[in-house]
Amino acid sequence: MRIQDFAPIRTFTSAKLINNRLLNRLGLQVGRTVAARLLFNMRSGPRHAEIASELTALRRDGILRIENFLDPATFAAVTAECRQVFCEESDRRIVRRHHGPTTYETARVADFDKGQLEKSTAFFRMPSVRHLLEGAEKTRIERKVRHCVIERVVQGEPVSVDPETALHSDIFFNTHKIWLYLTDVTAENAPLVFVPRSHEMSLSQLGYIYRHSCDPQEQSRRISQEELDIRELREVTITCPANTLVVGNVCGYHRRSVGRPGAERLSLHCSIRQQPFFGAVDRIVDRIKRSH
Repeated sequence: MRIQDFAPIRTFTSAKLINNRLLNRLGLQVGRTVAARLLFNMRSGPRHAEIASELTALRRDGILRIENFLDPATFAAVTAECRQVFCEESDRRIVRRHHGPTTYETARVADFDKGQLEKSTAFFRMPSVRHLLEGAEKTRIERKVRHCVIERVVQGEPVSVDPETALHSDIFFNTHKIWLYLTDVTAENAPLVFVPRSHEMSLSQLGYIYRHSCDPQEQSRRISQEELDIRELREVTITCPANTLVVGNVCGYHRRSVGRPGAERLSLHCSIRQQPFFGAVDRIVDRIKRSH
């Protein structure tokens, strides 16, 4: 067994699950879920008065939409830059993954010359974006923003199932992702589906977390209609016009909907994952991984 998989070490990292059936039967996964949420609630974080109402809505619902986020000239420039990236299909900087019939393409902004993606790079450094992330995570983000990419999602013929269309929770603690949509998001191009308030901890939720940890079929927990009914929750489809910023707490329940074959959407995307237990053990594990 690798040292980073040793259960006492893995317990205090951001790993989705503890790979130890006995410890999970004793409630370890539930315990770390409760501990992570309590530590999050104890954080005060930086205060940005100009977005207080937005952060209140995000913490209540787990999802936030802000339309007309960029001024028209900046938005047009960002969109033109991002479209240009996907003009060259053979560009090795574009990573393509196939999720069933869905083609999911990403291009890391950092892989391109600054002049080529000047406006797009500047988006991730905007004070308004940083303040939203800091407020969401209740911490100074410094260099913790990850996965700054241009994202294109293309719908294919429904000959197989896209696993991302199953309702799921990414992780056991609060963590956030941002999308700036560069195209209109409609029912045709597979919008995000989110369950408001599903990020909130409850006794019934902990019961489902316990059962999943004892016999996990997948790392990310899949959510049943039964659970939604018991918790009196319902899905909301996040359709919106271009130039809408969406912030989602992906500890909450979400999925990708099924779109029309040939439809696509384009966005700028980033995530931030503040380590739930202060990050000390995660940093040790990262060093171990790099040394091998």
